[in-house]
Amino acid sequence: MEDLKASRVSAGIHALVAIGAGFASIFLNSGWFALILAIAILVILGRGIEKLVGARGRKWWIGNGAFIYFLIWIVSWVFFFNILTI
Repeated sequence: MEDLKASRVSAGIHALVAIGAGFASIFLNSGWFALILAIAILVILGRGIEKLVGARGRKWWIGNGAFIYFLIWIVSWVFFFNILTI
């Protein structure tokens, strides 16, 4: 049960931070800068989650955090970009 709780915490925090990173990305002039910002936030967030839920391994983190983060980041970036440019 502890593993399920850690997965939910990791996914939830990554999702919320990804929405914030997507919003912050619209203020950058280049998509490359936005990608660099997203990766930097992901690395810092990964270290924080590792300390919060304990070291679970890279494969666990990719499945329960990094993939979710990138998916939600790109969707929220496109969403906010389209909302603010109309």
